[in-house]
Amino acid sequence: MALADYLDFAVLNHFFRGVPAPAPAAVFVALFNGHPDNEGAEISAEGYERIPMAFSEPAKDGLGRFVVNTEYREYPRARGDWGQVTHFVVFDGRVGGTAIFAARLKRERVVREDDKLYFEKGDLRIQYLIGTGE
Repeated sequence: MALADYLDFAVLNHFFRGVPAPAPAAVFVALFNGHPDNEGAEISAEGYERIPMAFSEPAKDGLGRFVVNTEYREYPRARGDWGQVTHFVVFDGRVGGTAIFAARLKRERVVREDDKLYFEKGDLRIQYLIGTGE
């Protein structure tokens, strides 16, 4: 899983240079057909739109520090084929905006007309490895 450059620089600037890093008013989960850094593109099909998502307080386990989505959320029913969906990207805008985080989905999926794609509570894990001493 990879943090977007924006968040990496915001954290470093905030803590080591005193540059404020304002929190977004809301975050939205976009679906991609590949990693956005490797020619992946956001789904662009009838009925698709980013969905708002809430995340937990940070926690720590043997894999690192993380947050997870705190609620069940679903995308609108596909009104056409969306194709292969492999990654999710968290943005600070419903349209446009800045990418904050990108990762591969736990379960890739081909979305066909009339399908509904959803995330159960805890399906999206955003892990941050800063401060591991490595």
